[in-house]
Amino acid sequence: MSYGIIKRMIGEIDVESEVGKGTTLTISLPISLEAKEEVTSFPSPEVQKRRGARILVIDDEESVRSVLSRILTRVKYQVNVAESGEEGIRLFREKEYDMVLTDLGMPGMSGWDVCREVKKIRPRIPVGLITGWGNEVGEEKMKEVDLDFLISKPFDFNQILSTVAKTMESKGT
Repeated sequence: MSYGIIKRMIGEIDVESEVGKGTTLTISLPISLEAKEEVTSFPSPEVQKRRGARILVIDDEESVRSVLSRILTRVKYQVNVAESGEEGIRLFREKEYDMVLTDLGMPGMSGWDVCREVKKIRPRIPVGLITGWGNEVGEEKMKEVDLDFLISKPFDFNQILSTVAKTMESKGT
């Protein structure tokens, strides 16, 4: 997963290993000299129409949960977070949500399992998968679990907002 993220960021990874002494990983990433805001433009009309929509974010990485929550609440979505698939499904059963965003690779219950379970409980609720394994996910698997969309990590903030809004619009949620 790390290799895929580094390559998508046009970076390099170098590995040096010596038996009995250890391994050194050197990761080189290009830097940008331009400062960027998290969300670079005012919310589009489709995002504005969906303000107040309830979104459940499920990811085992606290940093990803935090970033997604900040992005979505900044444009007035109501966001709940869960650190595991099991916790996410418990929350999903307890409250009404308009969308679920989940990571693919989590301990215990995977994103595929989360998607299947959400679709069993409420089939019309859109589920999006946010993953560092985007290149390895096939269309066939997405159709099998009725996944609505996939976004590869690292993601662009405006891409998240646009995809969420357009998916909700198309599903009528």
